[in-house]
Amino acid sequence: MPESSFNDDLDLDDEPQAPNPVRDAREAAKRAKAEAAELKKQLEELQVFKAEAEKTQRETSVAQAFAEFDQPASAAKYFPADQEPTKENVASYLKDFGINILDDDEQEAASQATSDFTPVTVGGPSPRKRLSYEDYQVLLNSDPAAAIKALQENRVDGMMRTPRA
Repeated sequence: MPESSFNDDLDLDDEPQAPNPVRDAREAAKRAKAEAAELKKQLEELQVFKAEAEKTQRETSVAQAFAEFDQPASAAKYFPADQEPTKENVASYLKDFGINILDDDEQEAASQATSDFTPVTVGGPSPRKRLSYEDYQVLLNSDPAAAIKALQENRVDGMMRTPRA
């Protein structure tokens, strides 16, 4: 009988091992946990970066708004954090301290700018003056460019602009 060696009969290193679903699940869970920890670390770093960038951007905006009024940048650090650093807000803030930056005309223009806003929708009526057909004919004779523009804006009563193909 031939001699068989123990290593020849039971050599398990050469044969492929059957998949172990429990071991595979544990390894997948470890990889997922490690990936989640890495993503959490990256998210925290990005949140810190975003907060610093927003803080720097706000400080720059406030400093620029104060510079428009020839005010020192050191005073900008006291500007309230709950207000946007717009020209009107900064002027109002400075006015509270007795520094009148805007003259009366600019203040009136700033107050009217917000109250006279009328939105224009695409395809809707133009907020500009409508023209009758007779007014359009007079305008066409005196200022053809303005008449064409009024027609393109669909501001002429009795005429409808046809779209170009």
